[in-house]
Amino acid sequence: MGGAGMRIRELTGFSRSLLKGRRFRTAMVCILPIASGLFFRTAEACVYSLMLYFGEMKPIELFSGRNRAQLAIAVFFTIARWTVSAPLVYGAAFRLCAITSEKGKPQRRFSDIILSRRCFRRSLAAQLWVKLFSAAALLPTIFFGTTAYSIFVTGRTAGELFMTAHAIVLTVVSAFMWLTVRMSLAAVPLFLVKFPKMSVFRVIIGTLCFMKGRRSTLMRLLAAYTPLLLSVAAVPYILPEIMTAYSLCIDIYIKEEEYLAGNSFFGRGRKSSDASELSPRTKRRFPKTS
Repeated sequence: MGGAGMRIRELTGFSRSLLKGRRFRTAMVCILPIASGLFFRTAEACVYSLMLYFGEMKPIELFSGRNRAQLAIAVFFTIARWTVSAPLVYGAAFRLCAITSEKGKPQRRFSDIILSRRCFRRSLAAQLWVKLFSAAALLPTIFFGTTAYSIFVTGRTAGELFMTAHAIVLTVVSAFMWLTVRMSLAAVPLFLVKFPKMSVFRVIIGTLCFMKGRRSTLMRLLAAYTPLLLSVAAVPYILPEIMTAYSLCIDIYIKEEEYLAGNSFFGRGRKSSDASELSPRTKRRFPKTS
């Protein structure tokens, strides 16, 4: 069931069985990061509305960035949103890993996880690194997009229109590459929990390498639940199922990598728990198709 051919129906069916009796608590944990982000964005929009109402800012300054007060408010709410949501994301990942782990992790209270200093530092550092990698991956899209727009506006000759077409194609390709990076980085919180002794930067680099060829799983999961996600009322019921299925998928990928390679992918030569049970001679008896 692993690899690119992993069956979404079997994955979601098993995740439903794992959620029996704890769907409500898991849903609350999964919704908290989203709710915190919406809270701060709504509060920021309310402050901007007050500034517009009292004439402290012009509407165009919302997009130009020329108003210093608006910039200060944007920076404040961004920092507050990242600081609050980062440990909540880590806590949700810890709960999901505890549900899907084969051996099971020690049960810790959610409040103990998000209030731990070490967890807070790791989750916030991961949040900042993920934002940095995402922004770096988005730069080519912005560059080619602005180039295509500027050439299209000012261009009149056939050569300039030809350059515009090439710039548009490069914009689409760059946007696709940015999307693949985002799909890979979505697994970072899960790997942070699974490898707690590893540095945050190394976890992120390892995640980008590990998810190569496996990025489509999250997209296929979302596509399978798209009809239900169109109804906002069904999101609290469907969200924990999607995230549990994705956490289970990551567990399967890690087990596959450790079994086939004989070493932990993130451990740089560290023997996995399953690899020690099979000698190299025994492993060579299995054909590649197995």
